[in-house]
Amino acid sequence: MANGVRHFKKEGGRAIVCQAVEEYAKEYAKEYVNKVAIKTAIEAGIEYKIEKDLILENVCKKFGIDRAETEKIYDACTG
Repeated sequence: MANGVRHFKKEGGRAIVCQAVEEYAKEYAKEYVNKVAIKTAIEAGIEYKIEKDLILENVCKKFGIDRAETEKIYDACTG
């Protein structure tokens, strides 16, 4: 791996590597923010004693994730 990194540095690929790392970091941050927002929405619904089905429906619609994934997150919040 060190040879591969050295090659990129010498051949002007540093910008390519930096761009790839930056794009990865942005995507990771976006996913993390979405997970936190989803969890927060579910926890708020639970706190305000909103019915589970309504919470799940709203989270699915708002964040564009499927019901099965939403239920896993819900169960983790209540479990």
